Amino acid sequence: MTQKEVAQHLGISQVTVSYALNKPDSRKCSPALRKKIRDYCQKHAPGLLRSGKSFQIALAIVKRKLEHSFYQPAVEGVREKAKESDYQVIVTEPAKIGELYQKKKFDGLISVAPLDDYKIFTKDLPENLPQVMINDYLPELDINSVMPDYLSGSYQVIKHLYETGHRRISGLFISRIGFKKINAHFVERESAFYYYLEKFGFSKKYCRHIEIPNILSPDLIPYFTNTINSFPKDEFPDAFFLGDGYVPFWIRALNLKGYTVPEDISIIGFDNSRETVLETGLTSLDFSLKKSGIQAFQLLYNEICSGIQNNIRINIKPKLIIRNTVSRRKS
Repeated sequence: MTQKEVAQHLGISQVTVSYALNKPDSRKCSPALRKKIRDYCQKHAPGLLRSGKSFQIALAIVKRKLEHSFYQPAVEGVREKAKESDYQVIVTEPAKIGELYQKKKFDGLISVAPLDDYKIFTKDLPENLPQVMINDYLPELDINSVMPDYLSGSYQVIKHLYETGHRRISGLFISRIGFKKINAHFVERESAFYYYLEKFGFSKKYCRHIEIPNILSPDLIPYFTNTINSFPKDEFPDAFFLGDGYVPFWIRALNLKGYTVPEDISIIGFDNSRETVLETGLTSLDFSLKKSGIQAFQLLYNEICSGIQNNIRINIKPKLIIRNTVSRRKS
């Protein structure tokens, strides 16, 4: 069956059928009419669907992230924006991307990073397939990315600590044993923090790298205790900046050494993850992952519609949420 025959059967123009199948951004075909045309083609002319857009995108995210409440806003943002454009989101494990494309022929891919071996996962995809990466980027690939604005975040953190009288500020940069590579966003986060430490006249000597096992558990306490022991008692930091998920373990390790938060030590996290915030009343940077998901789909959609492969990067500015883990130091 041809587009002309579909148009005759539905009592519409062939141009409208073409817009419905091939131009998802066109306002000349309403979402309701587009669905009617595509539903008809699904039953009577599936070949026409295969020759046009699938109106499906893949969202690649590892299972443990999908089940983590921290990542849910990013997924919600993608789905919310996709629905507005009559697109279906197919969630998949990264290792299944190539197999899924052979079955579904989706129009684009959004991946929630960091992902190890991204290039291996996507090796069976067409070179010109529109792609967007959330929370990381690969400089060697010409694909779009949506990243946290770490410079803005670091500025807000250090400025707040400076204004509350803190002078010995430590950044704790934590990596997991067994991770295959250092992701670009980890490097950016650390570099941005160092940049503003120096801008405010502070030393980097209080910052530390900590390598821990891949599973979060009370067994991590000794790793953090060893880090605490690395600081001279007469020059112990008065504030720490670290990832939200590690904050409860860090606080417990501090307590075991006789320090209390925020009376003795202030802490600021990043990610503003709900569980840690409820548990500790954490002052934290909120990078708005939902906004990242919305922006990621918009980038992908624009590339699908234009047919032009881009390499656009969007930085999402965070907001420092003030709660209970920072107190003013005596001058």
